Amino acid sequence: MALMTKSTDDPKVTRWWWRTLRQWIYELVDPLWAAFRGENSADISLTNVTGINGVSAAELTVLDGLTASTAELNKLSGLTADADELNKTDRAQADGIAEASKVATLDGNKDILGKRYDINQSLLDAQAGPPTFRFDGTDDHIQYDGNVLSGYPFTLWARFKTDSVSGAIVYFNDKDAGNIKFGINIDDNGKLVIQAQISASYSGVSVDAYNDGHWHTVFGLFRSDTDRELFVDGISVATSTNSQSYSAAIDRLSIGRLGDSTPSNYFQGEIDLVLVFNRALSTDEIKALASGGWPDHADRGASQTDLVTNGDDWTGASGSTPPNSWSDSGAGTASYLIRDNAGVANMDDKVLELDTVGGSKTLYQAILTTGKRYRVSFVYRNLEGSTPTYVAAGSANSKANLQHTLITGDGIIFSQEFTADGTDLMFVVDSGGKLQVDAVQVAQIGYVVALRPARIGQSQWQDASGNQLHGTVTGAQPCYLPSNHVERYVKKGIAADTSLTDVVPAGYRIDGIIVKETAGNAITGGLKIGTAAGGTDVVNGQAVAANALVDCTLALAVFSLTTAQSLYVADVTSWNGASIDLYLAMTRMK
Repeated sequence: MALMTKSTDDPKVTRWWWRTLRQWIYELVDPLWAAFRGENSADISLTNVTGINGVSAAELTVLDGLTASTAELNKLSGLTADADELNKTDRAQADGIAEASKVATLDGNKDILGKRYDINQSLLDAQAGPPTFRFDGTDDHIQYDGNVLSGYPFTLWARFKTDSVSGAIVYFNDKDAGNIKFGINIDDNGKLVIQAQISASYSGVSVDAYNDGHWHTVFGLFRSDTDRELFVDGISVATSTNSQSYSAAIDRLSIGRLGDSTPSNYFQGEIDLVLVFNRALSTDEIKALASGGWPDHADRGASQTDLVTNGDDWTGASGSTPPNSWSDSGAGTASYLIRDNAGVANMDDKVLELDTVGGSKTLYQAILTTGKRYRVSFVYRNLEGSTPTYVAAGSANSKANLQHTLITGDGIIFSQEFTADGTDLMFVVDSGGKLQVDAVQVAQIGYVVALRPARIGQSQWQDASGNQLHGTVTGAQPCYLPSNHVERYVKKGIAADTSLTDVVPAGYRIDGIIVKETAGNAITGGLKIGTAAGGTDVVNGQAVAANALVDCTLALAVFSLTTAQSLYVADVTSWNGASIDLYLAMTRMK
């Protein structure tokens, strides 16, 4: 410091010393201010700070108001500085703390804004719609009936705003039973709850209430039977560890209510985002998404569909010939056998055995996309060989070594997530090695349902995941739609005369109708669509060939400024085993 106070007549040198001094001071003080604001995902209590350089609680309170003495500031900075220089009016801009936060009460469990999350509330509000859905708390809801998930792990992500209490935000239910549910709701005290199945004993409850009329992002991580965690606005707020297995009967996704055999617990407020992942997000991913991010490329296109062909019942394998739909490569000689291992735990009565001599052999199936994430699972036993045998997703650079086992013993269940660096799922067996494998499954992981603001409509909330798990809207009102809003409606599997009630909202006109025949049978009599049963005023006798994709000729673009319009889909004669998927595109005129 003596050097820094040395006098000089050169004004350039003087300015340089002052800039250097201020830079050192800011670099030392700013980390503490950042900690007070909740940055770096670390909430710091007063007791953790007061011990630094002898700073007292009273001194910190003064500092919070941005009025501090030279002595108080020097305890933080460790430097000799002029208080006026440090108490510049641009301090608020430098540390990013809002004017209102100057009088915030510091709490050991919260950040300087008095919130349990570390995202500015104005940022959260800005992230939300328009458009949104508004739920009245009486009977409004959105649901999709069908199996979305197959079990743990999975993650629910929703964005909501409410000033009410006691309402279900997003849930999975058994639609025919009243005691099976997994989801997130608000309890009678405005607190968020992560719930698994039949009672509050399977729940984790947040400390704070969130029925404050502001937007919040909530994540429910269901990692396993005994590992569940609730995050709000990027911060963990509750856990639940009671044992509860996932049921295969979960066949309804409900938004805005519990959707079991006796629907209840209706939500009041607004919801503009619901995503379902068939994997457990990391805490870093949750923070990024809560801050306005979006899942990366690897999460797109996920589903529960098993991509492996012939990985369980096994056909075609004999001698040097690999099983049907599989290929092999390598210098070694392979011997394939479909063995009966019904007595081995976790294995069925047909198990594939691969024995190699004279070099390694790779059994593979080209089912992956480079850069995507997959969950690979199978059962194996009887590995023999001097070097590791492994399974890989893409190439040898993305692999997991399998442990060597004795020829006796139970089948070992393998499950691991990979990011594919190639197109092949591979089993590599080294020379002299032997592998028995069964129940081979590969599913792409990521989001299986993506209900986003841009997909909000009057009759359906369109799924943007690619799986077409569109939610049917009942009562919930779309809000803040733009004047030229384009709405889409999809009805799949129409194989008989069908009524689409109020499918064209008031103020919309039909821009196009596309049908895809999916059963391999032509509609020989022609497709007809009308505004009354049996009518042809919208589409009149459209020919639809087997497996064809047809852009229908419109006789009438149904349109009413005041009344929703129904459509009736029929065949001029009979359906003759045909089945169509129907896609409507409509534009808002008012």
